[in-house]
Amino acid sequence: MSNMKRLKGEEARSSSVLLGHTGVVLRCLALVLVNAGQPLLVDFLRYHGAAEPSTLLYILPTYYGMVVVGLASKTRKSMWRENWSRAFSVCLCDLLHQIAEKAGLVFAGSAAYTITASWSTVWTALLSLLILHKRLAGYQWLGILLICIGFSLKAMQVNFSETNHEAIGVLLTLIASVLHGLSFVLNEMFLTGDARMEGPNLVGMCGLISSSFLTVWMLIWTIPQWETRVLQPVEATNGSIPAIIFGYVALLLLAILRSATLWYLLQHVGAVSAGVLKVPLMGVCCGLYSVCALGKEEKNEEYMKSYLCMLVRRSQPVLKASSSQWPPDRINDREASRFLPVISIAHLSLFFQGARTAVVFVLSHYFYCHLQESQCLTSVKALSAMTCVTGVMIYSGFGYSFVAKSVEALSSASLSSYSPGETDGQGDGQGGRWRLWRKRDVSSSFSSGHTAGCSPPNMEVSSCSIASSQPLLKSVRNPTNELPQNTSRGESKDGQNDSDDDLPSFKVGSLVREEEALEIKDFMI
Repeated sequence: MSNMKRLKGEEARSSSVLLGHTGVVLRCLALVLVNAGQPLLVDFLRYHGAAEPSTLLYILPTYYGMVVVGLASKTRKSMWRENWSRAFSVCLCDLLHQIAEKAGLVFAGSAAYTITASWSTVWTALLSLLILHKRLAGYQWLGILLICIGFSLKAMQVNFSETNHEAIGVLLTLIASVLHGLSFVLNEMFLTGDARMEGPNLVGMCGLISSSFLTVWMLIWTIPQWETRVLQPVEATNGSIPAIIFGYVALLLLAILRSATLWYLLQHVGAVSAGVLKVPLMGVCCGLYSVCALGKEEKNEEYMKSYLCMLVRRSQPVLKASSSQWPPDRINDREASRFLPVISIAHLSLFFQGARTAVVFVLSHYFYCHLQESQCLTSVKALSAMTCVTGVMIYSGFGYSFVAKSVEALSSASLSSYSPGETDGQGDGQGGRWRLWRKRDVSSSFSSGHTAGCSPPNMEVSSCSIASSQPLLKSVRNPTNELPQNTSRGESKDGQNDSDDDLPSFKVGSLVREEEALEIKDFMI
């Protein structure tokens, strides 16, 4: 009888996990369709004469949608109690980015805009390098190079003159990509650490701040010139008022759906958003668990749950997500099950990145080629788009397979002999909860020489040096069943000194005092 109950419970849990994964994929698909639909709708309004660049009417739905998401979201801290002065610089930079980007879209058309917008990846990487002093891996430089080549193929076909609207749009989109990269860096600079904000709160705050600026612009510019800036262009293009109303309502609904879906994905399955946000770290974190979950060692699986939770917390500032809701300080079986199919989902997100570009190109050619020549799909434009998408995909996820192999080697070592963090004594019916590794547990494990079957002593260690972790790191590069024992600080088993540069993939740094968790200083794939 007990076996029957256990089997039924496992079947129910498997079906719920499958439904959860289906929901994630559907939300990913919705996000792709929204991102593809927005530029096409702006083109739709432009051809009806309802998107004159100086009116900025086509930007309002974006920020009104953000306001709705911010006010409707349930967060631990009220949006009105957040530090608005810290958010102001980020929101202002985002507003300037949106103005330049949407104006570039109006002038250039959705096809040219989609290619040029790939430069946001380049500027995010370069500004992170210059301002945050972050290092880029070799494959990321390769991705940046491909994006530059892809854009150059398109730029060679553009006649850059003062009267060419497509050229003006391309230049505005390039400026927008710089502002987009800067806003990303500002998020990491000012909205992490002790003053970090919950994601939905930041969405709502930026929506309110930016829509306030836009409303003032409407009052002093658009409304006084309503006849010349709005009504006359609509009449000149024989625009349909019902179609224009439909276009703006659709933009508002897409903006709400985009903000809500994006933050759901960030809070629940960060790996799915990795390709979209061009950050590989969350996919790596989830890949750690997905590889380990395939193993037979129960302790291995428990260890990786703790390790996953710690890594997700470290990667959170990069994704501009909030630590008050996600990632949690602990993770249970049900929460961890969301990460099971990660490597496939992470690659699926990269597929969606390319699918968005393909959808925009095909539909813009089908609907608007007869209205504007630059919207037509040509062989050079297709090659340019494919090169840019390939560059983004390489920049975003080239290291997934390498990390999977590294984790497989890591899990085959003697890590399975270590116990995970203590349970909190509040069983949830899903196998209990795992705390993050305590500082003394992690430090003792690293400094013990990694002897098989050791139990970390109950003692406090103030730091965990990079040298003491070298045996663990070497197991990734040279997987064996036994790790070297009695290894002294900074010395390998054969007696030769090892430098930090000799370490594979990532380096282990100091311990976070507040959270008592191991901090990953650098996680380069």
